[in-house]
Amino acid sequence: MLHKLRQRFATSLLAFGALLGSAQASMYSDLVFFGDSLSDTGNVLSLSTAFSPPPFPSFPAAPGRFSNGPVWTETLAQGLGFAGSAAPSNLLFAGPAIGVIPIGAPGGQNFSFGDARTDLGGSAGATTGLTGQLIAWNGSVFNPATGLTRAANPGALYVVLAGANDLRDARTANPGATPGDDAARKAAAQATAQNISNAIGLLAQAGARHFLVSSLPDLGLTPEAARLGNEAASTDVTLQFNAALAADVAALDAFFLAQVGIDLDIRTLDFFGLSNAIHHDAVGNGGGVYGITNVTQPCIGPVAPGVFFFPGSVDINCSVSAFADDMHPSARVHHLLGQLAVATAVPEPGSLLLVALALALLVGRDRRPALARVPLRRW
Repeated sequence: MLHKLRQRFATSLLAFGALLGSAQASMYSDLVFFGDSLSDTGNVLSLSTAFSPPPFPSFPAAPGRFSNGPVWTETLAQGLGFAGSAAPSNLLFAGPAIGVIPIGAPGGQNFSFGDARTDLGGSAGATTGLTGQLIAWNGSVFNPATGLTRAANPGALYVVLAGANDLRDARTANPGATPGDDAARKAAAQATAQNISNAIGLLAQAGARHFLVSSLPDLGLTPEAARLGNEAASTDVTLQFNAALAADVAALDAFFLAQVGIDLDIRTLDFFGLSNAIHHDAVGNGGGVYGITNVTQPCIGPVAPGVFFFPGSVDINCSVSAFADDMHPSARVHHLLGQLAVATAVPEPGSLLLVALALALLVGRDRRPALARVPLRRW
C-alpha cells in the first residue's frame, strides 16, 4: 500500500508543472536566474567562444549545459510560460576598467555561470561569481552600501541556486573530523549562505518582490565525494549551509517586513529533499518511483573510443542515472527538479502540501534539515 501511495505522490509531483504552471504563470511577468553550473544554459559556452584559451570545453551532448540534456531552469521557465528567459544572458562583468560586455548574441535572463562562487568570481573567470552576475544584471558596478542602480521588475520571479562550489572548496580544504575542520566548514557554509542572502537583499532593495531560492543537495552523495573519500565532510558542509541559508532568508524576510513594511514573497525549493528522495528510492525501492536506479556512477559515455568526457563516466543509460558526471545531475534529475520548482513557484492551494507529503513519504526516516523558514539570526 505504501509503495502505491509513493507512486501516486511522485506522479502528482511530476504533473504539477503541466497542470499548475500554465494556469498561474500570469502571476509573474518574467524570470531572472542567478547561479552556477546547475543553472547555466550557455554563458560559459559563450565565454569559451569569446576568449582563448577557453575556461571550459564545449559539452558534446548538451551544448552549454553541465549535464546530458536540458537543465531545470529550462523546465521552470517553460512551465511558467517564459521559455526564453532561461536562455543565457551572454553578459559578463569584465572588471572595473571595462565594465559589462556582451560575450554573444543578445540572450535571455539567465546570468548563471558554471563553476561560479557566491562572491565575485569562479573558475570560469574572476568576475563570473554571484556578485559579478549581479553587476552584469545591474549594467554597471554598484556600491553595496547604497545598492543596485537598476530598478528591479517587481512582477518578475528572481531565482537563485548557488553555493555548491563554495562548499566543495570548503570540504576539500577541511576534509577531516577535527574541531578545527568542523569549525572551518561551518564558517564557510555560513559565509556562503550570507552571500546569497545579501544578493537577495540587494535585489529586494531594488524593487524585486518574488524570489525562489534553493537548498543544495547532499554533496556527500555525489560520485565526486566518493571518489575523493570525503563523503562525511561533504554532507556536513551541506547541512551547515542549508541551515544557515534558511536562517538568513528568514531573517531577511523579517527585516523587510519590520523595517520597510514589505512582506517579500520568498519561496524555498527543496532540492535537498528531492535528491534524497531519489537516492532512497533507488537504494531501497529499486527506483520504483522515479525510475532512477544508478545513483553512484556518472552516466555520460566516451566522446571517442576509450576516452570519457567526464572523469569516472561508465556509459550507463542516463535516463536511469542520477548523475551526468561525478557532480552534476542528469537531465532526468534536472527535469524532476524543474517540475518541483514549478510547483513551488505557483501558489496553488494544496499543491505544496502534496509536494511535502510526497517527499516525506519518499524520504521516510531521513530527518536531515532542508531549506525552510525558521526565525533565526540577523540579516
